[in-house]
Amino acid sequence: MTSSMKRSLLGIGILLGLGAGWWLRSAEPAPAVVVETPLAAMACDARKEVLRARIATRTACEADADCTSTMACPFGCQIVVSQSELPWLKGEIAAYNAACGPECVYKCAPWTRVTCRDRACVADPR
Repeated sequence: MTSSMKRSLLGIGILLGLGAGWWLRSAEPAPAVVVETPLAAMACDARKEVLRARIATRTACEADADCTSTMACPFGCQIVVSQSELPWLKGEIAAYNAACGPECVYKCAPWTRVTCRDRACVADPR
């Protein structure tokens, strides 16, 4: 191989290296994936607080008919959630009580209605 061919190959290699470096630097980072910690892996006290916070985020609605309430011991006499979230809520409460034991017996009067206000289900004790 002649010296001019070696210089040409070296030049091409440098250009390819610079191009690859630019491409790697300009690539968009992968979006972060949010993964909820499985409740079953938590101690009961931590699990209760995390579940309480998750319940509070399950209230999205468009109309009053999208909302419901249910007994959710040990999380209160009535928990207001979106109708679509009720199966999720009942499953999570049952799993919590199976793992951590029910710690309460409530004698609650149901709210007369729940409404959709500002796209969130809320209690309306009128």
